[in-house]
Amino acid sequence: MTKQTNRQEAIARIMAVANEIAEREAAAAQAYVDRKKRNKAASKARLRADPERWKAAQRKKVARRDERRRERMKTDPEYAAKLREQRRGEYLRRREREGSAKLKQKTRESVARRRALDPAAFKEKQKEYKRRAQERQKARMEIDPVYAEQVREKRRAKDRAKRKRQAAELREFKALKNAMQTKPPETP
Repeated sequence: MTKQTNRQEAIARIMAVANEIAEREAAAAQAYVDRKKRNKAASKARLRADPERWKAAQRKKVARRDERRRERMKTDPEYAAKLREQRRGEYLRRREREGSAKLKQKTRESVARRRALDPAAFKEKQKEYKRRAQERQKARMEIDPVYAEQVREKRRAKDRAKRKRQAAELREFKALKNAMQTKPPETP
């Protein structure tokens, strides 16, 4: 009988120690989570206390993320296609939710605000954006022949429209010139 009691007491002591260790580990894990939350909240509070610093930190974070994505898009065409499809879907959902007129208006307002803040910087940024877009298009055209043909067709259509517009303007100018030659303007 004593062996049975001793065994049960030993099991009870072992279980008590195991429970105590489990509770300590759970408390330590919870303390770690609480400390992380507290530190994160304090960090956010410090950043929000200085909005310019917070905005700069956010811009840096987004810039790093975008740079990583751009680098991966250069090397991984599947990832690039997936990301383009994802962005297209996001835009379509947003357009459906808000309406295309409202989106266009928001874009125009945003561009006008940026242009008004610093016109010279805006112009430089536009040049840089255009240059990067051309580089990206050129790179994509090298690896995607279907896309390259689409781009070339769009360019040809644009050139045809431009030539047509210029020819119409030239005809109008010639007609105006002929009209002025046949009937000189009256001078007082």
